[in-house]
Amino acid sequence: MLQILFLLFTQHVFTASRKNKDIFRIDERDYDLTNLAKSPYYFDTVNETSLYWNFRKSVDVTKISRCENTDEYQVAVHVTKDQCWLVASITPEDHTVIGKHKGIHFSYINSRGGGDFQIFFQCSKKESRAAVQTDSDSFEVTWNHPQACPMPIPLSWGTWTLIGIGGCVILYIIIGALYSFCVLGKKGRAIFPNYYFWAEIPSLVKDGVNLIFSPCTRGKEHYGKMEDGKK
Repeated sequence: MLQILFLLFTQHVFTASRKNKDIFRIDERDYDLTNLAKSPYYFDTVNETSLYWNFRKSVDVTKISRCENTDEYQVAVHVTKDQCWLVASITPEDHTVIGKHKGIHFSYINSRGGGDFQIFFQCSKKESRAAVQTDSDSFEVTWNHPQACPMPIPLSWGTWTLIGIGGCVILYIIIGALYSFCVLGKKGRAIFPNYYFWAEIPSLVKDGVNLIFSPCTRGKEHYGKMEDGKK
């Protein structure tokens, strides 16, 4: 009973911890993007221009000098010496998995035409970032980050049940063996709890199978013949 309660508590804590995270699900795998879409934005310098971007929220351009456009859906803008240009909007967007769950490719376009913004968010032990301008209004960012690695697949209730049963069996053996040895003074294989009962199970199962598939064959191992006059 305690084992089951512990498993239920563990599952509850695991579920609650996921609720407080920014979980992005793609291709049946979850990615923890918590705190990655920081305010106000990320910044890179490319070809003497400044690139401001945020892949999960809109960029607040009012905080960027030379930017007067207050479009709430800008995911990326680049700023030259005298002007601010829209690169891409946060909608529409297209996201795909890189390789075999090695990261996510975030793709955004300029809804007004003429530009796009690509982020190759790749699984890596250390964070690093590099931006490249591929066209006048097109940019690619290669972003290596530990959080680009998919989250571990959570255990199913069936797996938790098997773990619970296995734990109960182990406790049964350990506690039973200690009781048999310390209290009953048993030694050898007899310290195994209910040893003789469990030792007979294989032969009893064999007899049961024979009875099902060969009902006319009588068992010879555990059943003796009744003599006349004996009850």
